[in-house]
Amino acid sequence: MFYASLKEVVGRREVTLNIEKITIKELIGEISKRFSPLFKKEVLNEEGKIKSYYKIIVNGRSISFLDGINTIVRNGDRVVFFPPICGG
Repeated sequence: MFYASLKEVVGRREVTLNIEKITIKELIGEISKRFSPLFKKEVLNEEGKIKSYYKIIVNGRSISFLDGINTIVRNGDRVVFFPPICGG
């Protein structure tokens, strides 16, 4: 699932991929390849790491508390991408 500006980048709010086992980094590349080349540039910095202001949640847990960009996801897992949101 993609929220706010990322929904616009990908062109949809949700996608379903049939992938046995993949890291978050590989998933970002796959989404970029299949739906929007801009997605990878938007989420990853020049070093290939997730930009610090993006939050990625796998099955309700932040990847910051898992294995970061190397967190493994499998079929049936729910991955949510949150861009920076501000307001008042």
